[in-house]
Amino acid sequence: IWNTGYTLNNQVSFSGGGENSQFFFSRGNNTTEGIVPGDKAVRTGARFSASQEYGKFKIGFSANYVQVRYNRTTFNFYNESINQAAHIPLDKYRDWKTTKFAHPNEYYNDYYTNPYFRLDNDRTKYQDANFNGTFELTYKLTPWLTAYNKFSGMNNVRSGKSTVGQFFHSTWAKSSAKVPVPWEKPGDGSGITRALTDLQGSVGDFSNTDNVINNEFQFLINKSFSKDFTLKSILGINGYMRKTKAVSTSSSSIVVPDIFNVSNRRGELGGGESNTEERKYGYYADAQVGWRDMLFLHGTVRHDASSRFYKSYR
Repeated sequence: IWNTGYTLNNQVSFSGGGENSQFFFSRGNNTTEGIVPGDKAVRTGARFSASQEYGKFKIGFSANYVQVRYNRTTFNFYNESINQAAHIPLDKYRDWKTTKFAHPNEYYNDYYTNPYFRLDNDRTKYQDANFNGTFELTYKLTPWLTAYNKFSGMNNVRSGKSTVGQFFHSTWAKSSAKVPVPWEKPGDGSGITRALTDLQGSVGDFSNTDNVINNEFQFLINKSFSKDFTLKSILGINGYMRKTKAVSTSSSSIVVPDIFNVSNRRGELGGGESNTEERKYGYYADAQVGWRDMLFLHGTVRHDASSRFYKSYR
């Protein structure tokens, strides 16, 4: 009943440059189909970076984009499969719509349904798109003093839809179905127990966004004092901001079969929303004094503030 899982990975890249420049580009794709029938995941990404030097000035950037998609069941296919009689040829019941005795109204098991039915009926589709990039500037102010700035940003968008198809068992399955002679047992009664619970159908959607910007500015010091003493130091300040938004909506009972839209519903609409915003900054210093490359004194100091804390103590 299980598929043979496989992963197919393709990558291509090239790079080049000159005496004062360089660039790099890569693209990759990864496709995976697991052992559960119908489940599939695809990951595609691309990256580009380049840098150039002009005398005392250097500029560089990089950009990376990754998209992930998957389509899989939300049903516990494994658990439903092992709760079946050992002699039942489950692989013959893959087409549950047309195969004799595979349909939920005809399936033999009184408590567990045809696992292929729920495999197809309970699904989720997910997509994740992530972009991040950096931009760097370096300028050599003096032979021993360099200014450096790095700006980076990230945008992530995630969305998904989960569905359960509507299914109402027949009246025959609920009240008239029974074990035929000579396999019946006293007290079996009529009707299939699991048929007493219908699937009303449901749909749920969500969308999340995450945005981050970060900036790092530094002075880099590398200076010698006579032949005996050296100083290596970093003075810097960092700023960070992150905003997120998450929205979800759902319906636990649909009206028109196979129309998976929250407007196609009975009863109240479910859902929620959350929004966050966070800011942080920090400034710091790191210094190392050396004597004849034998003795070194090193020290670091840093101060950080965050909007997560209570206002008076940020």
